[in-house]
Amino acid sequence: MFLLLSMLSSVAVAVTLDDAWKSAESSSPLVGLLHEQQVQTGAMKTQAWALVQPKLVLQGSWTRNEYETAVDFTEGLPASFQEIIGEVDPIVVNKLEYFSGNVTVLQPIFSGIALPLLKGAIATVKAGADDERAAKADLRVGIATAYYGLHVAREATGIAGRAVESARRHAQLAATTVTVGATSELMRMQADTALARAERQLGQSAVRVAEAEQALARLTGLPPETAVDPPDPPSLPYTDRDAALRRAESVRPDLSAAAYRQRAANMQLVASHLSWLPEVDGRFTYNYTGNTGFSNDPTMWMVVLSANWTLWDGGMRVANETIAASQHRSAALAGRALRDEVREEITTLWERHTRASESVRGLGAEIGLAERTLKVAEVAFGAGAISYLDVEDARMVLDAARLISLTEGMERDLAAYRLLAATGDL
Repeated sequence: MFLLLSMLSSVAVAVTLDDAWKSAESSSPLVGLLHEQQVQTGAMKTQAWALVQPKLVLQGSWTRNEYETAVDFTEGLPASFQEIIGEVDPIVVNKLEYFSGNVTVLQPIFSGIALPLLKGAIATVKAGADDERAAKADLRVGIATAYYGLHVAREATGIAGRAVESARRHAQLAATTVTVGATSELMRMQADTALARAERQLGQSAVRVAEAEQALARLTGLPPETAVDPPDPPSLPYTDRDAALRRAESVRPDLSAAAYRQRAANMQLVASHLSWLPEVDGRFTYNYTGNTGFSNDPTMWMVVLSANWTLWDGGMRVANETIAASQHRSAALAGRALRDEVREEITTLWERHTRASESVRGLGAEIGLAERTLKVAEVAFGAGAISYLDVEDARMVLDAARLISLTEGMERDLAAYRLLAATGDL
């Protein structure tokens, strides 16, 4: 799909913001990094399950001795006894070479730290999933910023180009009027200065376009020359700031991740307390050996129950408890700090969106006035009342108002997208 979009972009077919988001999901290395981080975090649950799951161990060995060892029980007996017993083969107690092996099943029976660590790992995995959601929302905001920035930069370049043409005509007119003595040399110098300034601003606009193109290409994998056309302003699913705050408290992923991390820290603290208890393990082993010795059976099995209780480990567990308690308090403080940041962020974004929306509405009237002024100037020019440069000036005023409206519209839409991300709805 995105190959097709890339091909279409070469013929100026605009890519939508949704298409840009989808392109990033399929080709952006940032999305790949987020996924790999989640894979690594998810493996923690498997590691924790290993604390309570049985383990199967296979062992095998081959032995080659220097010489074989055998015991002959008839050696040294009187000949009369040997005649009675008859010929008895010596018993080999250590063969010259042989194979041996065993299979062992190890099963933890009781471990104070196992269950809390398992619960903590599950909470950490859920926190990682929420972190990925939050990071993807931030990435979408970044893509939207680059997308709108590219659109505004290209529009600004067009306006800057028209400004250069207008300044060049001003300079030519000034040069002509100076030649015929209709105006002073100062007028021509001012016109030349205005032309140089307009050309410099056009060059700066071209640089901003190139930067915006590269930013969007880096985030989405789309070609730099991709045409963009911003969508209609996004709608917000809340009517006021307090509703947005309540929405964030219920669905914002990083708030959920902070709660899971606090639970994981609590489980780590519980595990550090329970580490003072003994550990009980069970083991079943089935042995095979080619060196049977006095036994004719090459196999043997055994069941072992073992307990281990470390009463004092030099203070390691005391230190671990101190660290776990501090991490638990830190997780709680981090959650509180994040909630305060969320409240501040949503309040600021709500005000920014409100101000930008009002500004866009006000600029509508300003653009309407500039359009009427341009029409009056065109009529006056047709009647010979003003010069063509006066018409150009009126057109530049209209272009400037439209550019400001574009910029304010971008601020309004980006504030909306940031609000959606801040509440967990992007």
